[in-house]
Amino acid sequence: MDIALEWDQHPGTGLRLANELAGRTGLPLLEDISVADGTADLVGVIAARGGGELLGWAELRDAGLGEAWVQAVSAQRLVHSLNLGRADESAPQPAETEMVCRLTAEAARRADTAGYKVLRWQGTDIGPSGRAAAELGARRVEEYARLWELDLSVPPDHVVADLPGRVIHTLAESDEPLGRVLITTVLSARTGPLSPPVATITVFTGGGEAYISAEEGFAHDEADSELLARVFDAVAGELRAMDPQIGTLRVFEFDDQALRTALGRIGMRICGRYNDYELMLPKSPE
Repeated sequence: MDIALEWDQHPGTGLRLANELAGRTGLPLLEDISVADGTADLVGVIAARGGGELLGWAELRDAGLGEAWVQAVSAQRLVHSLNLGRADESAPQPAETEMVCRLTAEAARRADTAGYKVLRWQGTDIGPSGRAAAELGARRVEEYARLWELDLSVPPDHVVADLPGRVIHTLAESDEPLGRVLITTVLSARTGPLSPPVATITVFTGGGEAYISAEEGFAHDEADSELLARVFDAVAGELRAMDPQIGTLRVFEFDDQALRTALGRIGMRICGRYNDYELMLPKSPE
């Protein structure tokens, strides 16, 4: 793909690019989630275009102590994520990978020229940012989250005891994004009107997939790995019964050992790892 890169140090460039993409796609939410959330540490913005069309951009920021930070944004993936109502975890196409690699390499060159010694970014090992790390020779510093996957079309080969009277499934229709939402509430073993639920799990379905985001702050005060295994197994069972066309369940897990143990117990596997990457700029490409 013939990609042209544009460098701009104006503090409003990130918002301008988000507005441009919003106007082209009819998604005004792009303006609200623009990565231009501050300008004090902004070094510059790199836009990538193909045939004049905005393919993506990357903001280069000062991270202090001689380090710079960059995060490349794929326009296509960003729009798809907004339409899904969640992160787009699909495998990148070669053109997207090439574009993100070009943006990251240019950010490294600009940071090197500006006197920075290290360039940092985040991404999954299966996503375009992870592919850029491999191509540029960046080091994986830390793994901070994982994406788990379960094939719902395969009957489970295990038996997990249920929780009679404590698990409630509620199904609702979602307009934005279109699809169904399965809300599973785990009631406390304690009785009484003031006993809060142990956990609430929200599953978004659509396109033959189901997705759960169990980010930091996922509340399960009374739930150890055994209880979580029972609950997520109940969710998988409900999804199988609800719609046989839902073939895959994916769970985003953020630094939660109890949940990791539970997901492994019910047969889920890690299909993607979220990493912090660092590139030593004296070794960056010219």
